[in-house]
Amino acid sequence: MKGRILFWSLTSALAGFLFGFDTVVISGAEQKIQSLWGLSAGIHGIAMASALYGTVLGSLLGGWLALRLRDESADPNALEAQFALFREAERAKREKLLHQAEILKMAGTAVAVLLFIFALLVLIWFVRHRR
Repeated sequence: MKGRILFWSLTSALAGFLFGFDTVVISGAEQKIQSLWGLSAGIHGIAMASALYGTVLGSLLGGWLALRLRDESADPNALEAQFALFREAERAKREKLLHQAEILKMAGTAVAVLLFIFALLVLIWFVRHRR
């Protein structure tokens, strides 16, 4: 269980890092901050690095804090049981959707066959009445 918690904490830290990086750097807010605060290029780099380091540090500490504040009475298998139920529900939905698609395919095939027969009969009628 400790290995899983470590994995989840590292995954959360990476997700927080990417979210912070996207929010601060990619969105273009960093250029606006530089112009509003009148930062030089060096100070601007330090400010952006601080934002990124703060994101990583906050994510790692958030994982530690979540471990410290977790409910000890909670069943560790509850999440896995809920996920299994969710997976079964999704499988049932998918099977129902596939069944509906098969019915639609059969109906489409039947309509296509009827239209082909109708077109063939119309063609035969035109050939007979042309003479």
